[in-house]
Amino acid sequence: RKKYLLGSSDLGIAAGLPGYKSRYKLSQDKRHKTKTEVTWAMQHGRDNEPVAAEYATKELAKFLPGELWLEQLGLVASPTHEWLAASPDRILHSLLPDGQIESYNLELKCTVNVPPDQPRVQHIVQCYAQMHCLRYVKTSFLYYWHHADTALWRIKWSEDVWRWIMLGAEQWVRDHNAHSVPSRNTQQTQNEQYFRHLLRLHGVLTKLDQTPRESQ
Repeated sequence: RKKYLLGSSDLGIAAGLPGYKSRYKLSQDKRHKTKTEVTWAMQHGRDNEPVAAEYATKELAKFLPGELWLEQLGLVASPTHEWLAASPDRILHSLLPDGQIESYNLELKCTVNVPPDQPRVQHIVQCYAQMHCLRYVKTSFLYYWHHADTALWRIKWSEDVWRWIMLGAEQWVRDHNAHSVPSRNTQQTQNEQYFRHLLRLHGVLTKLDQTPRESQ
C-alpha cells in the first residue's frame, strides 16, 4: 500500500498550529519512520469508539432529517496532494424524504478528560483534511465523548480556512524534503489566534445543544 507523508492528524502540526509534537519532531519521526507508541489514552479511544459512534448518531438524529446510517471507508487519498491522506472515523449518511442522500464526516474523540470548551485546533484541521479527501463532503461533525459528558460540534467547509492550512503545510513539506524544518517554532500561539479568528470570520464552528446523558 502506498505510504503517505502526512495523515489528517498530522496536518495541523505541519501547518504550524499547536499539537502533540513540534513541526521539527514531526519531520524527524517521518524521516526515521518512527512508530507511534500506543498510549493508554489512545487505547481508551479505540476501545470506546463504537460506543461514541452510537451516541453521536442518536444525538445527530435530533438535527438531521431522514434515516441515518454509518459507513467506514478506511484510508482515503487527497485528490490534489500526493503526500496527504485521511482515515475518517465514520461517514454519516442521511436518507432525505425525496430519496436523495446527504453525507457528512464524523470524527470521534473519546477523551480521558471532560470535553474542552472549544474544539482543539488540531481536531478541526483533522476534520478539514478528511472533508478534503472525501471530496463530496462539506460538513463535519466533531463529537467529544467522555463517560460523564459529551460535546458535539458542526464544522463547515471554508475555502479560505483550507488555503490557510495548506499554506503552512506545503511549506513544511518543502522544508521536510530539503531537511530544513526549523528546530523551533515560535509562531504557534500567534498561528492559533489567527486560525481561530478565521474560524469566527467564516462561521465555521457551531456547537449543537444536546440532551443531558442521564436523560437519554
